[in-house]
Amino acid sequence: MPKFADLGDLLTEGLTLTAAGVTITVPSPPARVGLRLQALWAGDTDHDYTSREAYRRDILSDRVYDQLIAADVGLPVLEHIVTTALVWHCVGAEAAAVQWQAPAGKAPAREASTPTAEASTTPTPGSTSGTRTRQRTSSRKPPAKAPAGPTSSTTGP
Repeated sequence: MPKFADLGDLLTEGLTLTAAGVTITVPSPPARVGLRLQALWAGDTDHDYTSREAYRRDILSDRVYDQLIAADVGLPVLEHIVTTALVWHCVGAEAAAVQWQAPAGKAPAREASTPTAEASTTPTPGSTSGTRTRQRTSSRKPPAKAPAGPTSSTTGP
């Protein structure tokens, strides 16, 4: 049986960004938070965020969010950091690097946020764009017709 290295040695522990003279390192989120963020990324609207601040804190961590607020960074800087960190959590480092280079307030082309160009043509989960629902066929047979036979008539010859 093969030996596997410690997974902690293989994973990136954080995303380091510098903006407005402030350098921060966004940590990987706990599994519960990461799964919720991925569900939101995929279009799931069933979440329990009661404020944008709670959402931003989940993406950045309380420590990093508080550090940026204390540094009095502008809202566009904060939003760009939040968006880049969200892309990092949900898609990966390469897509986050593309997002980071995009002008503030401008999302990069969708192809840049997918691992391969082919993936950009695949509908996202929950999307029906380009797909059809297959008609279900019933396994039950339709009711048999009544056998043909003499019919009664109320009028005589």
